Amino acid sequence: MSGLYVAALPDWADGAGAVVEGWRTTHDAQMAARIEAHVTLAFAQPETARTTWADRLETICAHHAPFEILCRRVVVGTDHAGPMGYGFLVPDAGNGALHALRTALHTGALLDGLRPEVPFTPHITVARCASPVEALALCATLNGQAFALKARIARLALLHLAEDGAITALKHATLHGSVAP
Repeated sequence: MSGLYVAALPDWADGAGAVVEGWRTTHDAQMAARIEAHVTLAFAQPETARTTWADRLETICAHHAPFEILCRRVVVGTDHAGPMGYGFLVPDAGNGALHALRTALHTGALLDGLRPEVPFTPHITVARCASPVEALALCATLNGQAFALKARIARLALLHLAEDGAITALKHATLHGSVAP
């Protein structure tokens, strides 16, 4: 879906980024080639709200402090618009902070951008599969590797997804506030 998106961009520790990007390159090469690993916080917002979203990003970053995430499992995700299945790398630590950032983004004039009909699971997509059954098998394989992938969330990006699938970063901002999300 074209439009504006807000993503949290992890800064991986101790080789974790190589693991994540290796999975993405192997199991979701098309997306891995277009954008780095990320957690999407706002989905398919109208392009007419570009300035409002950019201003909100600045406000959020001035208020909230960076935080850590720790991911130890990959779960099956589904596509609400089609038959695809996904491998979602989900944080055990930092999950609440990602929810808090998403909530903070969708306030005031941007509240309409929240899609309560689609459950929000903070995640990094590491695999795209033809079906949830295929994704389930892949998740079992990945989880069999026993991992603990750490990252710091300090960067947010306002992105534009075009109709042709091209992704353009419109704004980058750094969390530099004092409030833990």
